[in-house]
Parts: sequence; C-alpha cells; structure tokens
Amino acid sequence: MSLNDGLFETICGRTGDFTLAGYIEMLNGSGERIRRDFSQKYTVVDPSATVSADLMNVLYAGYNNPISVSIPGVPLNAVSASMSGGSFRSIGMGKYIARPSAVGRDVTISVASNANGKSRQMGKFTFHVRKLPDPAAYMQIGTDRFRGGGLAKASIMSAPGIKAAIDDGILDIQFKAVSFETVFFDNMGNAVPMASAGGNFSERQRDTFRKLSRGKRFYISRITAVGPDGITRKLNGSMEVIVK
Repeated sequence: MSLNDGLFETICGRTGDFTLAGYIEMLNGSGERIRRDFSQKYTVVDPSATVSADLMNVLYAGYNNPISVSIPGVPLNAVSASMSGGSFRSIGMGKYIARPSAVGRDVTISVASNANGKSRQMGKFTFHVRKLPDPAAYMQIGTDRFRGGGLAKASIMSAPGIKAAIDDGILDIQFKAVSFETVFFDNMGNAVPMASAGGNFSERQRDTFRKLSRGKRFYISRITAVGPDGITRKLNGSMEVIVK
C-alpha cells in the first residue's frame, strides 16, 4: 500500500479492541530492500458528549448560567441539548444559557447528535442547583468599589448610594440595593440611625455628610438587596466609613 505523506487513514465501523498490523519496506544504506513488521493495538469507543458549566461546577437558580456542550467528532451544528427543571436556550455554536427554576432541585441536561436525519442520545448530565450567594455591598467611587475605610468627603458626596455585587474572581453578578441605614454618632456618643431613599442616600443623610469633619466615622448597615434570581436578602455585617 502506498501512503500519502506517510499517513494511513481508515474509518472505524464498530466499537471494540482491534489490532493494526503490517510491515514497512525501505532501502538501507547499501541500497538493499529491508522489511520491518509492526503490530499496534487500539480501542474504538462510542463518541460521548461533554457538558460543562463555564463559570462553576453547580448551577444557580434564577440566574443565566453559561453552558458549553460538545461531542468529540461531531460538528457543533449537529449537536442539540435540552434541560429539565428550567429554561435552556442556545446563544451560539455549542453555547447555551441554563436558568434553573428552583433551588435544591437537580436539573438534567440531555445531549443528542443529529446526523442524516436521525437523532441519537449521547448522554445526560445532572447538576445541583443552589441559591446565589449573598453579595458584598460597596460604594461606587469612580471606577473603584469602596468597601470600607478612609474616604475623602468629596468622594462620599459624589456617591449616589449603595450597590452590591458578587465579584469573587469567578462570578461578577450585580444586585440592586433596595434599602439600607446609616448610623452616625452625636457629641454625646448616641447612635443616630437614618434610613435611605431606596438604594440611594436620602437628603437627610447627605446633609449629615456635609457636617462631618475629618476623622469622623459612620456605619452603613441593615442593607437589603435583590439579585437577578428575584430573591431579596438582608446582608450581614456593616461598612465603616472614616472621613479623610
């Protein structure tokens, strides 16, 4: 058999263990034809689908989780997928958005190959569904997210209010702050709480900011935020702000 560029190609018609055997003839340095026998075992397996969550190994309820789906050896335009327990939509070749509907209820993604008008199931993949973790509150100061510490009064006055997000290096999910409270202390050391105007500072809070001198501090606490999953949650802890 004459090989094109030294390559041998064949189509495997069934699965199992096989042996590829033959010989190679070549000329040695003296111009003599020599023969070398060879034998190589190989295994043929069914193609299997691959489903991976692009950002995590679990899915979050009420959130658009990006999913990648592929089947080795099968063109992406011949791959289809569906999911139980929520919505599942294609956003491009091999890319999907999974949005589970309920926390604590596993979802299953089914993958099929579609060739020659026939659909063949290639696997089912189960994912656990969790609630999105609580976000961290911050004040947007320019391009920075301020989470506590010293801050110039001009920067305090420039911030419209409080925001919240999960930004742990893997996820970057914005939440909406719907209410919070600032706590100031008067000259007698008495705490003076003030409610916000939704996610923004109220006029009363802003008036108090203007009167703060350097070194004074206040606290932002009792923050309530709602995420893309529609769940409203009260955030633990508080943010300390010290006027620089």
